[in-house]
Amino acid sequence: IAMSEATDPAGPWTETEAFLGTKMTPFAPFMTRLRTDDIEGTDGALDDIVVFTEPGALFLDDILYLSLSGATAGGVELIFLIASEDFGQSWYYVGELISKADAVSLGAERYDASSLVKIEDEVFLLASPMRNGLLHDGTSVFRFRDITHGTLEQSSDGQLVESNHIPVQTQFT
Repeated sequence: IAMSEATDPAGPWTETEAFLGTKMTPFAPFMTRLRTDDIEGTDGALDDIVVFTEPGALFLDDILYLSLSGATAGGVELIFLIASEDFGQSWYYVGELISKADAVSLGAERYDASSLVKIEDEVFLLASPMRNGLLHDGTSVFRFRDITHGTLEQSSDGQLVESNHIPVQTQFT
């Protein structure tokens, strides 16, 4: 995952640099600005992750949030949330949003391709379920109960609640 910065959206922009790496990747001599060891509060939650994919970003109430998929050699294991209150100079772990177990309970193998969206006063996580042999089977919409704590809406028995599902509009074979 790479990043560039500007004080104004019109530019000028900094050179693009590698942004986020895991404990294991990238391999020397390649470097990233940030490694999982640098994210405050992970407490080992990301130790087995070898690559991050599909970042979603939202700037809300002076906090920059990033949702990311974390994959092991076996595929995507979770979608998690990190945040920065100093425009990306330092980051802290907010929490796991969707685990592989959550995905199975919702009839999917796993979720990937996250995005963060604010509509009026509500914040949502969009994520694509992998199921029925499809890499991305549409988009599931999950409402945040509290993004500052990384909590999504849950049923009374603690299961994630899918607020909406947007079906695949076109399939390529």
